[in-house]
Amino acid sequence: MASAANDQERSCTRNPAITDCSEVKEQRSGIYPLKVCSEPPYNVYCNQTFENGSWMVIYNRFDGPDHTFNQTWEAYKRGFGQPDGEHFIGLERLHSLTYGRSYEVAFILHRDGQEHVGIYDRFEIDNGRDHFPIRVIGSGRGGLRLFPETTELRRFQTYDRNNLHPLARVTMIEEECGFWFVDMPHSHDSPGFQRDAHLNKVCCYSHPEAPLIEDYRAGDMICSECGLVVGDRVIDVGSEWRTFSNEKAGVDPSRVGGPENPLLSGGDLSTMIGPGTGPASFDAFGTAKYQNRRTMSSSDRALIAAFKEISTMADRINLPKTITDRANNLFKQVHDGKNLKGRSNDAKASACLYIACRQEGVPRTFKEICAVSKISKKEIGRCFKLTLKALATSVDLITTADFMSRFCANLDLPNVVQRAATHIARKAVEMDIVPGRSPISVAAAAIYMASQASDNKKTHKEIGDIAGVADVTIRQSYRLMYPHAAELFPEDFNFHTPIDQLPPVNTSPAANQLVCPYHPAAALVDDYHTGDMICSDCGLIVGDRMIDPSSEWRTFSDDPSRPDSSRVGSTDPVLQNLATFLQPSANGFEPPNHFSFLKMDTKTRKLMVGFAMIATMAERINAPASIVSHAKTIFKQALEPGALSHRSLEAVSVACLYIACRQEGVPRTFKELCAVCSAGKKEIGRCFKIITKVLATSLDHITSEDFMQRFCSKLFLPHEVQKAATHIAQKAFEADLVPDRSPISVAAAAIYMASQVSATPMSLKAVAAIAGVAELTIKQSYKLMHPHAWELFPRTHLFYKHIGMLPSWLV
Repeated sequence: MASAANDQERSCTRNPAITDCSEVKEQRSGIYPLKVCSEPPYNVYCNQTFENGSWMVIYNRFDGPDHTFNQTWEAYKRGFGQPDGEHFIGLERLHSLTYGRSYEVAFILHRDGQEHVGIYDRFEIDNGRDHFPIRVIGSGRGGLRLFPETTELRRFQTYDRNNLHPLARVTMIEEECGFWFVDMPHSHDSPGFQRDAHLNKVCCYSHPEAPLIEDYRAGDMICSECGLVVGDRVIDVGSEWRTFSNEKAGVDPSRVGGPENPLLSGGDLSTMIGPGTGPASFDAFGTAKYQNRRTMSSSDRALIAAFKEISTMADRINLPKTITDRANNLFKQVHDGKNLKGRSNDAKASACLYIACRQEGVPRTFKEICAVSKISKKEIGRCFKLTLKALATSVDLITTADFMSRFCANLDLPNVVQRAATHIARKAVEMDIVPGRSPISVAAAAIYMASQASDNKKTHKEIGDIAGVADVTIRQSYRLMYPHAAELFPEDFNFHTPIDQLPPVNTSPAANQLVCPYHPAAALVDDYHTGDMICSDCGLIVGDRMIDPSSEWRTFSDDPSRPDSSRVGSTDPVLQNLATFLQPSANGFEPPNHFSFLKMDTKTRKLMVGFAMIATMAERINAPASIVSHAKTIFKQALEPGALSHRSLEAVSVACLYIACRQEGVPRTFKELCAVCSAGKKEIGRCFKIITKVLATSLDHITSEDFMQRFCSKLFLPHEVQKAATHIAQKAFEADLVPDRSPISVAAAAIYMASQVSATPMSLKAVAAIAGVAELTIKQSYKLMHPHAWELFPRTHLFYKHIGMLPSWLV
């Protein structure tokens, strides 16, 4: 090896001296003498294979046996190593080469079996008086980014001469080399400078696992093993007081202003005038609000309002600050680009929060975002698509594993069930058992299957409430997975209920699923021409004439005189009259609809009017179609005996809708129904009693749990507060603490009590407005429950330790 090296050294000395590698005429890489200005020649290695050649190797490291890159400042200044091996050309020589000349620089890093390349079109370093900083760095291309564009400090750093941030210093020590490390934390979290997760914090360089002791008086972080001061002056220089809006004209005790926001123009360094307190102030703010309006631009005001909305929504669904920051950044880009003109800022903020959750790996559903915002699901979806297109970004596909841990935690399921549900969902997707089903419905069905096989069983309704999907959706996914249950469960799962005893597939008409009696697992082919459902295995017609008799278009009132485009009429199974109605003509004559309506018998006319009232009121309170159909059936049965002939049709319709809501398990209060009709509460109550007596029917007693979920969702309270309020109300009734109090007032008092010790406290006025009860009524129930608060709250709940903070002024 020595003779070969000597031969190579003699061959390179025979080559004429060059000023850079572009003067090399040969097409092979090798060592060539380089002469710059008046300096004596020195050998360099020219690479003729990378990027069409003419590249000079100035820094070569492959961690060989002669690995010596953890050098001092003087060694890096002079240079070390041999050009044909590991070496560094030297900072002084590099300054002489690049100063005043145009060079490209390429960084090639091989790590974990992958190659990462970053090329910058300009590169020049300054002299050693300021640590040989990179004076000019051009625009980069390739996947490797070593120098953030917003950073200006790019000095060369070695272990014996640096002024780096502690986290950036850890990076330098882990890499065991000198480099132009950027003086900021996490500055080299790129493929070339990856650190372990446990190093993303302040730690001792010699003892990374040792706990640190904080000296509160000096603000230092000291290693408990060697006493090294790892972080000094770790002091929060912000204000010592919580900052609220200027609701009262008081003196602001803060010594410093608010935190800087880099997303606002000017770094949010504008001066704002506070409220005046002297006699010259004609109101709480005086002239300050007009001055502040002129000081802050309209763009910043819009950004601040959007950031506040994003923060509020994130707090309601317990999202961390990292997601809030990413959502703010996305909104800033959309706002500056003016790509979504015409869309409301609230819709754009909701879409940005949804995208941020997807990009951070903690996705939320559109329904969850809708629940904490004022925007519809359709509008958020439109802004979501437009935002992705405007920013030229993308989000990862949603998988069942993204929701599994959160759903299981909200259902209080143990880790064993969660692991089994995760395995079931993953195997179902891999085996293509659930094609076309959403990941949320598959996750919910997997949780249902795993819970039914364990001793922590959950119903469709419980899982549907947490996952935000309908019961029938869970059943449809479960129906596809049930035949393959033995293949889906993990091998080490401890069955409390055997697989053959799992709940069977529901084949009742409510399941709305047709199957062949001879081949239940076979797919059905839909013959659209005849409307038949045919088994793909035996050809049996399972369902014939499966034609939707309703119209193919949305039906509106006949205000404009236009012909009806529907080929078929609409049918109502409760009505038995199939009379034909004439359409209004377009020539301006009076339409004969009214005459045709009068030709019908009185009973049918009453039914049609009552059904229209029920449908209108149900739509106003967002009642599903099942409740509407049930209410229509009750209405028809109630009119037949003639006991309600002297009552108004509207009052009877409202009473029937009230009974249907009670019987379907989603009761509404009389006040809620009074708000969507013109009938009085007393009249509705009388009709309600007559109908229950005529039909000889009974209703389940109303409990506080019947209203808890709806009230909490309207108040935008998190699930933890809802669970605590439900437990409080249930325990209060069991202990007979609220005798003769209505379930609605007890539910309202429980919600108020649970919210006061949470991060989202609600006022009495807000709870009363949603529950439809007076504030005094809530106070009376709260007064009975407050002395027993320690017994009412769940002991395992995270709010239990804050019970002492409950307001006592109401008692």
